[in-house]
Amino acid sequence: MISVVIPVKNGGQDLARCFAGIAAQRVDEEVEVVVVDSGSTDGSIDVARATGALVEEIDPAEFGHGRTRNLGVRLAKGDLVVFTSQDAVAADETWLAHLSRAARTSPEVAGAYGRQLPHADARPPERFFLDFLYGPEPRVQRVRDDEELTFESTLFSNVNAAVPRWALERFPFRDDLTMSEDQEWSRRALRARSARTARPRAAPAARPPGTAPPRTGSSRRRSPPRSVP
Repeated sequence: MISVVIPVKNGGQDLARCFAGIAAQRVDEEVEVVVVDSGSTDGSIDVARATGALVEEIDPAEFGHGRTRNLGVRLAKGDLVVFTSQDAVAADETWLAHLSRAARTSPEVAGAYGRQLPHADARPPERFFLDFLYGPEPRVQRVRDDEELTFESTLFSNVNAAVPRWALERFPFRDDLTMSEDQEWSRRALRARSARTARPRAAPAARPPGTAPPRTGSSRRRSPPRSVP
């Protein structure tokens, strides 16, 4: 089973588009959606439940990027956990298949992350930023014992990522970070040497214009979805 974990608060139409993109995926296994909602007042909870998602409500004060995702993982049943954001939409019907395949390419892969594409009306700086970080070429990220860690070698974003359950049990997100929990996770996973991260050629997700640059922080670099050992 694949579990898709989404932290939500007042997702509005973005969240509805996110759910529609997940429902359109063509995969040969069961998919569940787990939503952790931190105080929505716009009907997001009803929208999520209407799609069949498992919804866990928490107090807004309990929200933390790492803490909330760890809770989603504990609620999830799948052996593979896919993370996305309420404002990200699968670019096509093969997104989940490509992303999950990249995360399962090897027992050494700790995670995979995919491209993030701008919407058609995104501004030039936004287009440049997303293409610079998440270009079209696939890659596998590893870190040698004597290698200095860099942003490039540890790039990872849970806006569009898949992580095997074993990796999340061994390397849970830190609960005390206000941001970049995915990038920090990547550094620990890669330093453990038992894992790699991967970015596949396909599996892109589109983000609406005006959204913040993707936060990174996990295993190794990625572009199109890659795997993380």
